[in-house]
Amino acid sequence: MMPLTIIEPLQVLVIGAGRAGFLKARTAMGHQQKVTLLAPKFSPEASALGCQHIKADLYQCQLDDFSRYQLIYFAQPWPNSATEQAWLTSLIKQLKNSGKWVCVSCKPELGNVVNPCSRKVGNYLIAVSGSGNTPAITRDITEHLAAELSAFTQSN
Repeated sequence: MMPLTIIEPLQVLVIGAGRAGFLKARTAMGHQQKVTLLAPKFSPEASALGCQHIKADLYQCQLDDFSRYQLIYFAQPWPNSATEQAWLTSLIKQLKNSGKWVCVSCKPELGNVVNPCSRKVGNYLIAVSGSGNTPAITRDITEHLAAELSAFTQSN
């Protein structure tokens, strides 16, 4: 794993507009990324975000529908249907093969990018990644480290 920080705006597509999608979109927007949310319905907090919203069913999309995006977050639960799982796995492979950065929140091993939990403390950015199965623990570690860094920078 090699950590990177994106310093130029990308066209970012966040698939899913529940809590996870909202958090991914808000974080990307906070880093000046150009965000679009795609979902069949949007949570109130996702609806309030100042980004483009596309009301659509992912499983009706074609590969060409993703052509304008450089980074694609799948921020939705993994489907229960074997047919949808196979379709989604195939789409993710095609997106990666076409040069897209793909983050699959619920199955990080399928993507080629992992989005760490991060916190900004002054001029510093802390980022912590876990296995993908423990987001609450990763968040708690990140918040603890951020508090420690804040205390350290205030005392120096």
